[in-house]
Amino acid sequence: KLKVDPWLGGAIMGMLMTPQFTSLMDTKTFPDTTCVTNAALGTTSCTAKIFGLPMLLSDYSGNVFVPLLMAAVLAVVYHGLKKIIPESVQLVFVPFFCMIIVGALTAFLIGPLGVWAGNELGIGLSWMNTHAPFVFAIIIPLLYPFLVPLGLHWPLNALMIMNINTLGYDFIQGPMGTWNFACFGATAGVLFLSMRDKDPVMRQTSLGALAAGLLGGVSEPSLYGIHLRYKMVYKRMLVGCATGGVVIAILGWLFPSTVASGQVVHGVTTTAFAFTSLLTIPVFNQMWVYGVSIAASFIVSFLMVAMFDYRTPEQKAEAKQRAADYAAEKAAAKGKSADAPAAVEAAPAAETGTKTAVETTTVGSPLSGHIVSLDESGDPVFASRALGEGVAIQPTDSTVVAPVSGVLSTVAETGHAFGIKTDDGVEVLVHVGIDTVKMNGEGFAVAVKTNQRVSAGDTLVTVDFDKVKEAGYSTTTLMTVTNTMALASVTPRTDIDVKAGDAVLDIQH
Repeated sequence: KLKVDPWLGGAIMGMLMTPQFTSLMDTKTFPDTTCVTNAALGTTSCTAKIFGLPMLLSDYSGNVFVPLLMAAVLAVVYHGLKKIIPESVQLVFVPFFCMIIVGALTAFLIGPLGVWAGNELGIGLSWMNTHAPFVFAIIIPLLYPFLVPLGLHWPLNALMIMNINTLGYDFIQGPMGTWNFACFGATAGVLFLSMRDKDPVMRQTSLGALAAGLLGGVSEPSLYGIHLRYKMVYKRMLVGCATGGVVIAILGWLFPSTVASGQVVHGVTTTAFAFTSLLTIPVFNQMWVYGVSIAASFIVSFLMVAMFDYRTPEQKAEAKQRAADYAAEKAAAKGKSADAPAAVEAAPAAETGTKTAVETTTVGSPLSGHIVSLDESGDPVFASRALGEGVAIQPTDSTVVAPVSGVLSTVAETGHAFGIKTDDGVEVLVHVGIDTVKMNGEGFAVAVKTNQRVSAGDTLVTVDFDKVKEAGYSTTTLMTVTNTMALASVTPRTDIDVKAGDAVLDIQH
């Protein structure tokens, strides 16, 4: 994302995990190293003297937050060095100086700062559970979806183990379980939609992630495989997290439990450190409270995703294309043509027989303006060709027209995206502006509706591009052929000025 060599970032973090670096924590080998124990977390931190400067030492192998901070600094240094170092020697000296500068900054400053942030978070949560257990039970499920991707949940694991050793029980894992099951419920919702839409890729991804979650209590396959890729999942899942947190807070307060020491505790506790899955439910005291809470989290998250979806119109179009490709492959394996029924259905009947659908050989521009490559569009998703080959239009007009004749398979309520399928099966996506979905339709006057037949040149939407600019979004309009892989070739015509309707894509079947 920051356009920095990823191997360089990996190497910088890698050198902080070499045996030579981690051995600095050995006080016998390095007598100048001093170690202290954090009383609140039960963890040990060591400080070494390097070139006369103090360096706080930590194990970075389970930390994600530190590499993220390092990457942001690396981007500044990397691009700064590329400006001042001659291009002929950049291959050698840019990585060399990045390793020295950013490596030292990470070891002395960025690493300790990231670890400190995680430790302070653990101490703060410990204070909250002591002084405001009701609020704590609600806050934990809402925080964990953001802590886990950043690696900041690891200090809390140390705190859980220390609680069991010192108090005889832990109070974090119960509320944490409601977040986990909200996460798994959202994944179950994705699985439900993938089965409904016959999307083989997401069905396989969500099924594996759900199994890992429910049976192993592992949320990372769901997070990294689905939730962080589709931003709307979090909005749905957080509702489930909040629901589970409220349920466990209320029931835990109304029905307190007594721990081994005889102390009365408001909340769900456990005497074992366990990943929260279906198999570990019995380890919790007040098991029925815990069971009701995680069930509420799971069901609410599932319903939110299943009812309101988790994809943008572009992502739905991509999923639809995957399903169509999968159906075509299955049909081809059976010796049939998956496209034949659609072609027959799309071809208009004549009095003397059946017409064959006219073959689409070009796609017109939906707008007047300057045509550039998707690589110059400013949108990494389109530039990656995940939604097919196409072009980007820098508009000089406000009227967006149909680039081909066909049926509108998608019309976004916000008016920023349109999907058109031609009679011969070419699927075209028009996306007006970048991130304009956030405008919620303001400045977009939509003239069509889903399943409507349009001819090339018909008005789709009239856009107030001045409002788009005022809102801080790019007016660059993107157009792709989403089923590019099903065609022989899709060739863009770029670096030209066009009027609406002029050919900008050449199609070969």
